[in-house]
Amino acid sequence: MLTNNHCFTSTAGIEVWFNYQCPTCNGTTSTPTKVLASKVLSTDAGLDYTLFEVNNFAAISSFGFLELDVRVPAVGERMYVIGHPAGKLKKLSLKDDQSPSGNCQVRAVRVNGSSSQSDISYMCDTEGGSSGSPVLSGNTHKVIGLHHFGGCPNQGVRIDLVAAKIGNLL
Repeated sequence: MLTNNHCFTSTAGIEVWFNYQCPTCNGTTSTPTKVLASKVLSTDAGLDYTLFEVNNFAAISSFGFLELDVRVPAVGERMYVIGHPAGKLKKLSLKDDQSPSGNCQVRAVRVNGSSSQSDISYMCDTEGGSSGSPVLSGNTHKVIGLHHFGGCPNQGVRIDLVAAKIGNLL
């Protein structure tokens, strides 16, 4: 599992929920599958990531995984963010009222974040507490960033930089 370093650096008491969503519009909440974080494999404050393992992986293996897109995304590339802002039900961020198309897009790459030129920026609407959410390419549907700064613009750590640090652990 991958999240932000500023979210946690130790697995003590960390519970991860899967399938925490409404299965239909205005429907009831589905029953989440819960597992405990077990071990930090790698963490870095400068790139603001924590890679960790969970107990009982078999309970969540059917949910699949997201692939990392280990390239610097293009300025103007369509993108979106999926997350659980402030621990709420799953939200999908697709809209950007600053882009001509109205869709989320990469605004800049090699933006200074927690370290020099570590981030991409975007104006995609997100809610507070979205840190750790994957930023996905609208073209490849693979992870291009790890959302960590909300604001105007929002920013995500470039996943190509994170992948260079954790690739041997995946």
